[in-house]
Amino acid sequence: MRVADRWRGFASGTDVPQPPRDGGGTAPDWFSSKVTPDQVDGAMEEWRRGILEKRAELVLSLDQAFSMLPGRYGPALVKLAETDPDERVRAFSTRVLGKMKNAALVEDFQRLLADKSPFVRQNAAWALGELATRPGGREAAEAALDELRQAQDDPATEVRAAATNTLKALQ
Repeated sequence: MRVADRWRGFASGTDVPQPPRDGGGTAPDWFSSKVTPDQVDGAMEEWRRGILEKRAELVLSLDQAFSMLPGRYGPALVKLAETDPDERVRAFSTRVLGKMKNAALVEDFQRLLADKSPFVRQNAAWALGELATRPGGREAAEAALDELRQAQDDPATEVRAAATNTLKALQ
């Protein structure tokens, strides 16, 4: 499946309500109706920086933008979730992708269940559970039953718990 097809039907930037401006300043370009690929890349750099520097306000602001415009930011978040060298960036990106409840990401979440970081694996298991709440998502998430069962034997308690909760949601 082509990357663009995985985000068909998800908001990408038109007719999106603008968030409130903080402190009378200008709203970030992350919400504007048209952005360039360079601006998306800039948002990803800010996302990384916010996570690494533990800047909660920045992370929450971008999380909101990503949630409102999954078609715009989703592909870049998948790339970060799968390839970023920092486990926190991969874990946060996986979590945001899970909140988007895009059934087309099942294979990505399956791969992320094998990530070397327990935080990424935990979020991937949780994300598969989130799909169960969306029409068509349950069937998509069921494709990962084998990986979720394996995750129940993960060395990390949090991964085992997330996998178990997701399997319960899929019953």
